[in-house]
Amino acid sequence: MSYILETNTREEYLNSKSAINTRKMAESSLTQFGRFTESEYHKTPEEIISDLKNDDKALEKIYTVLNKWITWLGQDHPEIITYLGRYKNIKKTFRAIHPNTQKQYLNHIKGFLEDVGGFDINSRRLRKRVRLPKAEEEEPEPLTKGELRILLDNCSNKKKTMLMVMKDSGMRIGEVLQLK
Repeated sequence: MSYILETNTREEYLNSKSAINTRKMAESSLTQFGRFTESEYHKTPEEIISDLKNDDKALEKIYTVLNKWITWLGQDHPEIITYLGRYKNIKKTFRAIHPNTQKQYLNHIKGFLEDVGGFDINSRRLRKRVRLPKAEEEEPEPLTKGELRILLDNCSNKKKTMLMVMKDSGMRIGEVLQLK
């Protein structure tokens, strides 16, 4: 039956994620992977998948692409600029992604390549071929006014109130939630 597709589309893959946060993380992973493929290969992820389907050594090349992508995520890219905030007026350049986030991105892209590309990616071989950096322990830093503004612009009024109470009083989230 050739009219039944063996693989999903990008939208079907994203819709298969039932939790909203998981779907957003998958979208973010695909966005970063798309930025990488555009800058390195001048192609979309879907074009790379279709090119690899016709290749005999596709799996080896997938591991190579994923390893390059992880390396790319670990570097700053000042040429990539995004705009944040309610009015998209806060300019932000692409900075290196934290190793824990890289690991989550890699898991989503692995699922994307399996569902959309139809590739069977071996987890043991993936761990062996793709080098994820170790997360360094960082000293926590307070939020700047700009970061706090971005956070508050993207919250509901109820959460805005809660965050402002936490900021002004120094309470932890558990303490704020116990208020009556």
